[in-house]
Amino acid sequence: MLLLGCGGAEGTPGPGTPESPKPEAGSTHRSPLEPEMSDDDHAAEGLIRFTATVRIDQEPGSKRLQGVYLARDDGESWVVAYRPHPWLVPFEGREVEVTGETYVPEGQALLATHFRLETLRLVDPLCGVDPIALGPITVLEGRLVARSGEPGTKSEGQGWTVLEVAGVDHELFNPSAVGEEDGAEIVVRARPVERSPVVTHRDGRWLWVLKAEAR
Repeated sequence: MLLLGCGGAEGTPGPGTPESPKPEAGSTHRSPLEPEMSDDDHAAEGLIRFTATVRIDQEPGSKRLQGVYLARDDGESWVVAYRPHPWLVPFEGREVEVTGETYVPEGQALLATHFRLETLRLVDPLCGVDPIALGPITVLEGRLVARSGEPGTKSEGQGWTVLEVAGVDHELFNPSAVGEEDGAEIVVRARPVERSPVVTHRDGRWLWVLKAEAR
């Protein structure tokens, strides 16, 4: 893959991606997993929808970049990241439906169409991959709370930590990304996820945490 220069920051395919929105206490931002789309698959914000197969370079190439691409039906491969972020890895080799927008990165970048991913969903939700869908990036501000299974329930004896936001629990798909103790007040940048129907899990809202920091 021809390089025009260096890659971007954490969680982005390259330069030119806008900064995350500033959180408001107890609030969510763009939380629905599916944005509204017009009949011609173009939303007012310029979002487009298509199906593709997720491909990841087997090894890092020039400047240690290991690209993640959407291999489209028209033969083109669009860049979505410059390294295999954990939230993208489960979808490698899978056909997905995505929404998002193309953009032109600033400075040096891979010579390919760049795509800013809004949502991603497996075409086959029964293939055993978990999660089956990722929603738009959201910023949440809340408190970590320890929960445990009630007697007589399937989760009896189990313990887990949730992010409580305005009285609503959000389960953490990757709790190790938080790294804080019960009661800590934090701000997270995350993507809502939809769990697989063929994998056992607790009901409720789930998040894939991209970044977390103390409030």
